[in-house]
Amino acid sequence: MSAQIVEDRPLGVWRKIGTKVTGATRRVRRAIADVRSRAALRGELSRLEEAGELDFVLSDLGVSRAELPALAQNHPGASRRLAGMLHRLGIRVLPEAATGPEMRSIERTCLLCGAVGQCERWLRSARPTSLARNFCPNSPAFDALVIAGKATRTPQA
Repeated sequence: MSAQIVEDRPLGVWRKIGTKVTGATRRVRRAIADVRSRAALRGELSRLEEAGELDFVLSDLGVSRAELPALAQNHPGASRRLAGMLHRLGIRVLPEAATGPEMRSIERTCLLCGAVGQCERWLRSARPTSLARNFCPNSPAFDALVIAGKATRTPQA
């Protein structure tokens, strides 16, 4: 009897189910890879600590020891979220500004951001782009990049 139920389902339903399963599988794989990457980062930070070089490296990065937990938690997804945010907002950073101090500040803010959950949910949703201003601490910096001519913004539909 269950074979009959399977055969009676329209092909479109199976495609929708397949799409949902594929998306879930992709998210699980990414989560596992992120956990492994965070573990590798924590291991590298421990090795730097043991070698007496951690404070030098942190100083060079402009990161304090107090910020390490947030940095480790947001790694490696911060760059993915930042790229997704820029894409959703229709912002294209000009090549000459991509490695400038403004983008480094934006990247740092994203690395240390406390709104990771909201950002991830918003990026996966179809919610209006204007809602990003409610949680993204980089919103003013994105606007400043566009105003300064270091990025362009495509009008959102």
